[in-house]
Amino acid sequence: MYKNILIIILLFLLGSLLIDNNKNVDLIMENVTSIKEKITDTFNYATSGVERSGIKEETFFEDPKTL
Repeated sequence: MYKNILIIILLFLLGSLLIDNNKNVDLIMENVTSIKEKITDTFNYATSGVERSGIKEETFFEDPKTL
């Protein structure tokens, strides 16, 4: 219960800071877009590494006879 109240207070403070200055909104949006780009770059690098190494994903539901 105390965690929920703390989260509400923090969201209220964040909202009041965002409303107070529009530069804060721009700063947050720039950070979100840069984080999104970093995540997609990392995902693309990881998937290309798996494809180059020849690792095959095995699942529980595959029939071992077909492997």
